[in-house]
Amino acid sequence: MLFFFIFLMIYLFVFLFFYKTEMYYILVLFEVLFMMVIFILIMMMNNSWFGVVLLMISTCEAVLGISLFLNMNTLSSGILMK
Repeated sequence: MLFFFIFLMIYLFVFLFFYKTEMYYILVLFEVLFMMVIFILIMMMNNSWFGVVLLMISTCEAVLGISLFLNMNTLSSGILMK
């Protein structure tokens, strides 16, 4: 199962790189795939409570990271003037 997710991450990175998509799409994709890999690994070890806590923390970190990235992107592109 882990090899499937690693292959999927590599395949999607190459696909998105050659089709010149926006950078935050790639960031969202990697955050979601990384959270799913961590969640599956923890669930396979039969620590379901730890997996849920780790998934919740990872989701909060992903939201903060994506919002910071989008804020910095709008500041540098001139959409948001200070």
